[in-house]
Amino acid sequence: MANIVLASNDQLAQNLAGWLITNLNFKKGPPIDSLKDGETLAIIAHDTELASGKEFIQNLLKYDFPMTQFNVFLFTCSAAGYDFSEELITPAERIANGLNRVVHASTTVVSGQWGPLGLFVNGNFINVKPNTDITSLFSKLTL
Repeated sequence: MANIVLASNDQLAQNLAGWLITNLNFKKGPPIDSLKDGETLAIIAHDTELASGKEFIQNLLKYDFPMTQFNVFLFTCSAAGYDFSEELITPAERIANGLNRVVHASTTVVSGQWGPLGLFVNGNFINVKPNTDITSLFSKLTL
């Protein structure tokens, strides 16, 4: 397994990334080209750091991109909500579209605990499918 974690420089994000690397054998990315079918890309950042997700996806797509069916999990508050978006697309939708993958993201605050007993994450997590945001749907509309 070559699950990969991408984390902001924030101390809390780095702490969780370190726990994933130590306890669940994640590898620190980028790059992400080693991801295989069924493996996970974990993205850890505060909502204010991820913002709209535009800069994140532009930077990530500079690297080689695996053509496999990997999972994407966002450890980010409200990434599937419109709190930090100036457009009709959430950060999770933008990442789902950019990676062409389903993204698991929360519509609410994300909290968690990790340690010797494992990892517990709380939030209202939903699956965000690519190209299901309102702007993508409108572009498919024919009259």
